[in-house]
Amino acid sequence: MAEKCPQVEPEERFVAVSFPEYVREYLENESEETGLTVSAIVSKIVTDHVREEKKSRCG
Repeated sequence: MAEKCPQVEPEERFVAVSFPEYVREYLENESEETGLTVSAIVSKIVTDHVREEKKSRCG
């Protein structure tokens, strides 16, 4: 039986990241098409990834 992950209160933290040119161009294009900021798009991608990882590890 998989061990349950502890519940943690979300914290807001700011980080700086560097992307390869092709990723930066992709994010900027997505930003123009969706009207979302690049930061919001990256945040969504990371949040979705973390949720999926948590599901796979903690059930």
